[in-house]
Amino acid sequence: MTKINLDRLQKLWNHATKNANPNEASVAALKFTKMIAESGLKVHLYAGQSPATEEQIKAAIDKAYIQGQMEAKETYQRILERQKNEFYNEGYRDAQANSYTSQDIHNAYDKGFAEGKAKGSIEKTPTQAIEQAARLTNRVYSHESTASAHPIYVNGSGTITINSRL
Repeated sequence: MTKINLDRLQKLWNHATKNANPNEASVAALKFTKMIAESGLKVHLYAGQSPATEEQIKAAIDKAYIQGQMEAKETYQRILERQKNEFYNEGYRDAQANSYTSQDIHNAYDKGFAEGKAKGSIEKTPTQAIEQAARLTNRVYSHESTASAHPIYVNGSGTITINSRL
């Protein structure tokens, strides 16, 4: 690509498009097209406002990015404010109902924790015993008899007598 004189190109373009003499305009247009072809430039013609420059595009992207950040910050702030209001309202309702405060709950937990710690560790039930208890749960054993009352055994823990007479 050869070095090009943009001012010369602009003058040729203006002479080709704004000249009243058609011969001079066609000569200027011919020189303009030759100069473009020799330099390897690409010419884009457009009507109305010129296309955005690279700087304008970057500025628009930066502006949109900053706007997006501000909107996200405002949204997050609204969410935090709503949560704060919900906590306030919950506390307000609890106070109106004269119910437990969060300090009461923490104190009860601390008291239970201290008592549990004082008694020592809890011995875990062996896994076999847990599995056996699970198998026995919800089983109903029936004992048939010729008598009018039929005993039913529930989990082997006792007898419930049901009278079959109406």
